[in-house]
Amino acid sequence: MIRPSANKSEINEAIYALAASMYGISRYWHKRIVRAGRNTLAPYDENPPDLTVSEDDIVFLDLGPVFEE
Repeated sequence: MIRPSANKSEINEAIYALAASMYGISRYWHKRIVRAGRNTLAPYDENPPDLTVSEDDIVFLDLGPVFEE
């Protein structure tokens, strides 16, 4: 799921699908954030471009608290 050549939107959707199928989670307290490469330091309010993860990139995830329905 989190690997080089995946872009952040693919990772975000894969995590969403996994949480829904395994735990029935469909609502999140805030937006799910997946950042990679130069975007890892972007503040919460920013919506940086959808980058592809490179071999040596750090990937940052902020899934926040979740709500189960």
